[in-house]
Amino acid sequence: MNKNGYVAVVIVDTGYKTVIAVYDPQGQGRPLFTTYLSSTRTVDVSISNDNKYLAIAEVDTSGTMIQSNIKIMSIDKASTDPTNSLEDAYTGKVGGLITNIEYQDKNRLICMYTDSIHSISGSDEIVLIDNRNTKSIFQSISLIENVVSIEEKSSGLFTADSVVSIINVDNRNERTYIVDSITKEIHTYGNIIALNLGTEIEFINTNGRLVKRYIANQEITNLVLSNNMAGIIYKDKIEIINL
Repeated sequence: MNKNGYVAVVIVDTGYKTVIAVYDPQGQGRPLFTTYLSSTRTVDVSISNDNKYLAIAEVDTSGTMIQSNIKIMSIDKASTDPTNSLEDAYTGKVGGLITNIEYQDKNRLICMYTDSIHSISGSDEIVLIDNRNTKSIFQSISLIENVVSIEEKSSGLFTADSVVSIINVDNRNERTYIVDSITKEIHTYGNIIALNLGTEIEFINTNGRLVKRYIANQEITNLVLSNNMAGIIYKDKIEIINL
């Protein structure tokens, strides 16, 4: 779902490999069009913030090497003729497995592979993060105008730090934040990155600055983020905190 309420639903286990249905927010969701993929699996979809484009990340596993591809469809054209609505197509690197795509502002499509993050705008494709030779433990593209990657680096015989790299997708400026602990999971929303360290959470912003540190008395099971609040989830309770 994009910020204007347009929704793309991916349906599997049909006569096709994948069926994608797109709805607009009018009424209870007016169907706009349906498109079919007969030979590839859809990994993720994203609708641009101006409601003009649908991006489809697909993976072809029929060959000896995995092939990831991205298709950009015009929503206006697809509403009348889905078979002739293709605007652009991008071929990923051979063997690269795409896991997530996300439209950010300026119709910039951010593509996350298992070992890298790319930005696509028009005919330009830029590698924002390359983790092929690092011990990357987490990546995320679900931020405003930024992406993040966390690398585990040894700091002693039995200790390690989490090095958080935050890259602005517009100017490619990088900010770094270091935590003297191994991150167990991350959650991202808007301009906030939450680092779950087990019994502690550090909330940092995309400028690489600490917003809040939360210390718990027991292991944190999970957490959820909103614009200015976070829900800390335990086995037996949920705590809400302001950021």
